[in-house]
Amino acid sequence: MAKLRKLVYSVAIFALVLGSFLAYTPNIAKAATPAYDYQLVNQSAYPSTLAPGATTNVWIEVKNTGTATWQSNVRLGSGSAYGAANQQRDYSSEFANSDWPSANRAAGMTDGTRAVSGIRPGWHVRFQFNIKAPMTNGTYKAYFTPVADGVTWMKDIGIYWQITVSDGTTPVTPPVGASGVTLASDTPAAQTVLKGATGVPYMKFNVNMSSAITEIVVKRVGVGASSDFSNVYLYDGATRLTTGRSVSSDTNTATFYGLNISGAKTLTLKAEISTTAGTSNQSAFQVLSVNGTALSNTVQGNTMTIGSQNIAAATIAESSAGWTATLGQVGAEIGKFTIDASAASVINNLSLNSITLRNGGSLSSSNIANLKLKTGSTELATASMSGDSAVFVLSTPYTVTKGQIKTFSIYGDITGGRSGDKISFYVDYNTDVNLTDSVYGFGVQLTNNWPYDQDGDGTADQVITMQGGTVTLAFNGPAVTTLAKNTTQNLFTDISVTSDRNITIKKAKVKMEIKNVAAYEALAATDNYDYLKNIRIVDLATGNTVAGPLSTAGSGTCVEVVDNGGSGGVCEITDTVYFTYEFTDQFDIAVGASKRLGIKADLDNAFTTANRTIALTLDLSGSQYVYDVGSGQYLASTSVVPNTISGNWMSVGADSLRVAVSSSPAASSTAVRRASDVLSMGYLFKSGTTNSSKVTKLVFTGYGDLNGAASYSVGELDDIITSVNLWVDGSKVAGPVSVGTDGKMTFNSLAINIAAGATARIEVTANIASTAGDSTTPPNTRYGIGINSVDDITVENASGNSFAPVADDDGGAFTANEKNYTNATTNPGKTIYVTSSGVLTSSKDAGSPTNAIIVAGTAGSETTKIKFKADYEAFTISKLKLFIDADNSFDAGEAGATEKDSTSDGSIDSITITAGSDSYTGYVSAGAVSFTGLNINVPKDSTTVITAKINYKTVAAGAASGDLVELVYDASDGFEAVGVGSGYTVTSSDGTGGAGAGDVATGGIFTVRKTVPTVTLASDSPAGAGIPGLGNVLKFTVAANAGGDVTLDIITFAMTSSDAASSAWNTGANTTTSDFSLFDSIDMNTSLDTADGNWSLFKADGTAAGAGDVVAFAKLTLPTSVVIPAGQSKTFVLKVDTTGASANPDDSVRFDVAAENAIAGNEFQWDDSDTTATNLSGTNVKNLTVFGNTITY
Repeated sequence: MAKLRKLVYSVAIFALVLGSFLAYTPNIAKAATPAYDYQLVNQSAYPSTLAPGATTNVWIEVKNTGTATWQSNVRLGSGSAYGAANQQRDYSSEFANSDWPSANRAAGMTDGTRAVSGIRPGWHVRFQFNIKAPMTNGTYKAYFTPVADGVTWMKDIGIYWQITVSDGTTPVTPPVGASGVTLASDTPAAQTVLKGATGVPYMKFNVNMSSAITEIVVKRVGVGASSDFSNVYLYDGATRLTTGRSVSSDTNTATFYGLNISGAKTLTLKAEISTTAGTSNQSAFQVLSVNGTALSNTVQGNTMTIGSQNIAAATIAESSAGWTATLGQVGAEIGKFTIDASAASVINNLSLNSITLRNGGSLSSSNIANLKLKTGSTELATASMSGDSAVFVLSTPYTVTKGQIKTFSIYGDITGGRSGDKISFYVDYNTDVNLTDSVYGFGVQLTNNWPYDQDGDGTADQVITMQGGTVTLAFNGPAVTTLAKNTTQNLFTDISVTSDRNITIKKAKVKMEIKNVAAYEALAATDNYDYLKNIRIVDLATGNTVAGPLSTAGSGTCVEVVDNGGSGGVCEITDTVYFTYEFTDQFDIAVGASKRLGIKADLDNAFTTANRTIALTLDLSGSQYVYDVGSGQYLASTSVVPNTISGNWMSVGADSLRVAVSSSPAASSTAVRRASDVLSMGYLFKSGTTNSSKVTKLVFTGYGDLNGAASYSVGELDDIITSVNLWVDGSKVAGPVSVGTDGKMTFNSLAINIAAGATARIEVTANIASTAGDSTTPPNTRYGIGINSVDDITVENASGNSFAPVADDDGGAFTANEKNYTNATTNPGKTIYVTSSGVLTSSKDAGSPTNAIIVAGTAGSETTKIKFKADYEAFTISKLKLFIDADNSFDAGEAGATEKDSTSDGSIDSITITAGSDSYTGYVSAGAVSFTGLNINVPKDSTTVITAKINYKTVAAGAASGDLVELVYDASDGFEAVGVGSGYTVTSSDGTGGAGAGDVATGGIFTVRKTVPTVTLASDSPAGAGIPGLGNVLKFTVAANAGGDVTLDIITFAMTSSDAASSAWNTGANTTTSDFSLFDSIDMNTSLDTADGNWSLFKADGTAAGAGDVVAFAKLTLPTSVVIPAGQSKTFVLKVDTTGASANPDDSVRFDVAAENAIAGNEFQWDDSDTTATNLSGTNVKNLTVFGNTITY
């Protein structure tokens, strides 16, 4: 018979009732566990008001806590000693329903769907039944007590349900409306699911009822079958609310009872898909009823289709049968399992999203805390016990790589309990492991080899047993580390103390040991014991001292490490020793509780650090140390396990802060007047590994030079900068601080915390005076800032004790490097020059368009791009002027005004300039366009590209076919920009800042046409293997722009060939004009050439090809020009007779539509539909040359 699963519920009601009848028990030996006993785990809620004679379903869940296995004679009997006089045990109940076994027996045991028996100790089971309301109105209590018929009644704790009966008029229960149950907006979309998949979300729905929800019924709909589903589950987030439910084959419904849902919730219905589900079967689920009341609206999820293949299979298993943990232990390993993704069906990586584990052990969940899920040292998730379950939800899914087996561990703090208590985590349902295929997204087909009792021996498969004595000590660390001298309250030993009775620690001994390398120190060197101070025992939970302090370790009792027998046990000057001290402060530990104790001590600044280690030990082995409050007796030392725990050996080091100069800023940099936060100096502060450092004060000193004579002085600094700010790792922490006449800048009340071993970037930025700077190159105005001395840095350790920093390069005092100052006549290592304004330059951007044909009416045609670069400060461009080149032969020596061309104005409607999201439009007048009111930013030490775009007129609006347009930018004509920091206005972008010839940038030359042809290679142009002879060699398309018709007059083809057999097949003697023909692809019977004379053959140098010359070009002058209508295209096929080409060895040939400048005359001649634009060349025709494919014979 399948074993019952244990369920997760609170035990609050049990605690309330149980507390009402517990009686005083004298201090006698513990009674034996009864054979028949139980613990009330959960109970269904009181039913709502019932009509007379109406029935309602109720249940309790109990745990077998006795020693006997419950068989079918265990039932829920009527009555209780807590009931009325006529409601005592075994009475004929007024609440009996016709389906009760008898009037005094409400129900046998069930798993929720069927009767069960054989309930072993530790297992959970339910008694579920119908209560029938009396026929008279009023409020009643129905009492019950479990009984083993023929053996014994079990304990009576007064289990009851309160029943309210109406006055005889049956109230009409309104249906559950749309506001109470609605489909969630993120309900899963329709999709195909795989066979064997687990945890497949079928529907998400919202509930928000005025009363608690105890039951939800869902129904399967669609052309599928109930057998497609192994189980369905109801989830609240990652928490499963009930056990799995099967879908009824008769009604296609599944009932989730025993719920306790209050308030607004979003629930998810998940399903396990059967491995034998029907391919292409389709199902959806809908909420049918809530608390027995049908929904008035339809709440239905999307339809899912069963796919033809199975999901990947994986296995979860415990990785060890068990081990021991110590009571009170922190971070104990209390569970371990593997996920095996090595099956052949796993073709994708798997993702672990969450996992729910149940504890079937005897250790109370209240004694398990701070749960962590890890793999190796990587923490994946945390959890708390809820009932007997822990739900781990991974914020980032963990990838289980296909083909691998991954091991996971559960760690937690054991905060109480008794020796022998057990923790036994296990996986209750497959769906509790949210392990999905990383590609398909569905839960894998999981084999659960980690149930509670797989081998059927009645015990858990993985058992972690608590060990300890009457009093148990557990070592928690800390790990070996290096502690800094000059620090207080260092934790040397961390111990948990757990007791199974109320105790008082009357005495506690601490052993204090100091070693030099591996040897104990001799008494002659025991000054270090005097520098180990304020030794105390502390309650780590509260921080309170429970014993001590001892002023110095040396004031304790000196003990010889080895008694040499010559001194009667008295320490002598040459003896190696340690010290102990017996504290007599008393403190209590309650039964079942765990108290974390720490031994702490201070390290004086005089402690010798070289090779020294320290260990502190707690010793409870002495006589009359631990007092049992209940018995009034002292515990024997053997009852404390272990009775002595030593801490790890801790090294001792010194506090340190090493200061190095940062690489930023550069040795020389330039700023402008009025600039803010100019990086002026940077340092790296590195804290030593023994302790953290806290910088509380910094003093900077600066020197300035106003005349360029390299005569630096502190008095000139405040004429150059007004104040400074302090930054740590890129964040401002202090400032502005004014500059004193002595060049000092002091930052007080800082709290710059630098962790042990970490480095902080400390930077000072300056605000430049509005009158500072000059226009010389380099500027005469300059300054430097630094830290003059280690005394200008105030730093303390974590204990608040000050220490001195050192220079990183030599471990000593600051030199010129750290000071950033050598002498009055030498530039600092980091010199900041101050100029009166920044520098703005311009150039043609590399991404500027090149020459092209532009169709009249085109808008936004990019014509030129101008790149502006700002040095030392940002600039805002407010004015800019563009000219149209008059002769279309740009000359850098010409001024912009000379370049103006008013004849092309008729083809241009307007010009738009853009920079990022900024856009401005201007209109041409007399060959130029001026832009004013601009707000275009050029960032400091960066660039901004301004793109000029022309909006062309149509021919009808005045554009002339053949107009040539070239835009020119003159950097010193009509230009203006303002330095953002300096406020200085420049009227040129040539770097001079003022008037001058200026740098001129130009774009491409653009020819305006009414239309333009575009030539492309046809996708099915011949390629690959061919047969010598007459055949198709090239297929191409010519398209006309929508602006007008295109007329083709001449087309030239380039011929690239090989003659491996030296047959001269490709020379003028064998390849003649009669071998070439061109066809319109829609009429392959009539060639466009009508005579051999329409063709001319040329060799590679562009001259006519003779009989002995290899033919490189074939030019066709069409006897009748071909017109391609506006917006349409024609496809042409070139046929050539290649007879003579060798197939062995292979010859090859390729034909291209040639561009201009290959031979004399126009290689590609066409006519614009504008009657004045005829016999145009192929220059700038799109795509020329169009390369054909190679044909190999």
